[in-house]
Amino acid sequence: MTKYYRILSQDEFPEYSKKQYIKEYKYPLFYHPKCIKYLIKDIPQDLRMNLYKNLLDVEGVKKDAKWWIYNCWNSEFDIDIENMQPLSERNRRAVEENVRIVREMAQYCKDNGFRLLTIYLPLTKELGNFFSSMYVESQMTAYVKLATENYNVDLVDYMRDERFQSSDYYINSFFMNRKGAMIFTKTFVEENIIN
Repeated sequence: MTKYYRILSQDEFPEYSKKQYIKEYKYPLFYHPKCIKYLIKDIPQDLRMNLYKNLLDVEGVKKDAKWWIYNCWNSEFDIDIENMQPLSERNRRAVEENVRIVREMAQYCKDNGFRLLTIYLPLTKELGNFFSSMYVESQMTAYVKLATENYNVDLVDYMRDERFQSSDYYINSFFMNRKGAMIFTKTFVEENIIN
């Protein structure tokens, strides 16, 4: 079967502002000329995930958690995680598209006899503290439930699981290091796949 691809217009990328669309999607090499070297030669592998400990101290982890909220997610997605402001029209459209995509995945799994699990991955306590229960329910869980209703999809929530909140299992406040990933993966498989 032949697949046909087409270049999508900016309107079909609701998560992008016009500036982001032009800079990151339409002309990425023009705006990031140094990145062309990554196309020409290999670059050293990022080995941070192979660490067995977090190089940040407690204050560093707290500062990193604030960075993810204020300098990354709030600004990138035009949201206010702590104050639960309504989603912008752009984000609302992006959520609708994501719900549609998850429904298609759930239908595919159902049609082919696969078990679909939806997983909320663990966070450090420092980062998790920014996400109120109300925020998680209204901005995350509600959409997952909407996307997976009538498909018998299991939701596995490790976001606030105390077994994985220690910053010792992360390279910063968000990404697990090798030690954390090994412990979490073993636990996840034992609790959700084997039994």
